Amino acid sequence: MTTPDAPLDALLDAWLADPSPETRQPLAAAARAAGAEDDRGVRREAARLLRDGDPAEALRVLESALPGAVLSPSLHAGIATALRALERPAEAERHERAARAAVEAVLASGDGTAEKPWSVLRVADEHDVLRALGRRPEGQSLVERGGRTLDRLVTTDGGEAWFRVAVAPAPARARTRG
Repeated sequence: MTTPDAPLDALLDAWLADPSPETRQPLAAAARAAGAEDDRGVRREAARLLRDGDPAEALRVLESALPGAVLSPSLHAGIATALRALERPAEAERHERAARAAVEAVLASGDGTAEKPWSVLRVADEHDVLRALGRRPEGQSLVERGGRTLDRLVTTDGGEAWFRVAVAPAPARARTRG
């Protein structure tokens, strides 16, 4: 995003100027077309690089997850951290806004119940949203309900959060009928 990727940058800027479902959709389509793969390994590697004092390499590693992770709150937060370390505050603020907007878009998509699940692009985004809400998952299962497959996360506060995932979760998780 800080690389010369004008079309993706333009889509992100349009969404940040008007964070609506209509302006988010082209970003989601770009992510899906790229595979929207899990970026947790990339984020772990970038965190290590930041700890080791190499923010430029951390930024390069994080940006390698784009466009697939363009709607990842954690990815944007990591990019912002690297940019701040590189003394690029205006670019850092843009990615901080993107991280907030990504969480807000998920929260606006439903209420987190089985009847109105939150819509996310990737399973990793579920954990970002829960983290933003100050909640932690302790169990997770796929549930078939009304012809849809939903991801149900039980949280440490005794609650649960339901998600509709655009990119299919890993098949190794348990499936239940609800």
